[in-house]
Amino acid sequence: MFLSLLLATSLAARAVLSCADHTGHQRGDLSPRSLVQKRANVSPTNPSYIHTDWAYDASYNWGAIRPEYATCQTGTQQSPIGLSLANGLSRHHRPSFANYDRAVVGNWTNWGNGPAFNLEHPEDDYTSLPQLRYDNQTAYLKGWHIHAPAEHTVDGDRSRAEMHLVHVDDKGHEVAVLAIRLDPGMSAAAAPSAFFQQLPALVPFPTRDEDTPRVVPDVAMNVGLALDG
Repeated sequence: MFLSLLLATSLAARAVLSCADHTGHQRGDLSPRSLVQKRANVSPTNPSYIHTDWAYDASYNWGAIRPEYATCQTGTQQSPIGLSLANGLSRHHRPSFANYDRAVVGNWTNWGNGPAFNLEHPEDDYTSLPQLRYDNQTAYLKGWHIHAPAEHTVDGDRSRAEMHLVHVDDKGHEVAVLAIRLDPGMSAAAAPSAFFQQLPALVPFPTRDEDTPRVVPDVAMNVGLALDG
């Protein structure tokens, strides 16, 4: 049982190294880039095993792990972000959604930190995907993935998990990420999440002796249910 809280949305070019790379838009795409991004390394002896050299509980040290991670230490516009409710929430800059409340088909996988889903779409055609509209700009849902634990904190509190809905412009450039905080529901009377109830079984986390497929194609789901809480 989960409760979700809309956390943040940003229509700006992003450089989040610790997020899944949603390039697996073709049916059954097994491309490693569709599973993990820069900070995950594929073992040379077993390409199915994914090893990461970073950890969420040591994010203060990311910039020192490798030279290419330096932005994690010196940058000012990358995750994770510590948000403060004392700064207030905007009442004027609110996102709207179109074509979210319908079934979409895509590839279901495990990117090494939790489940991920890449929407299937024709090559270089993104405008048929569900839409996010924000400040007179339109972005298209390319996929979603879950971080466990959450990347961001709100007033110092880190939720058990965080869902990232990754959006692109009509050229396929990533321009917006909508984050939703996820925490277990503590009330016995709370209704189960319709979004999570529809999900298939989780693809196992990668291991050195993995013998199960890491991508399950042709999975249908209604991503709009995640917006309902």
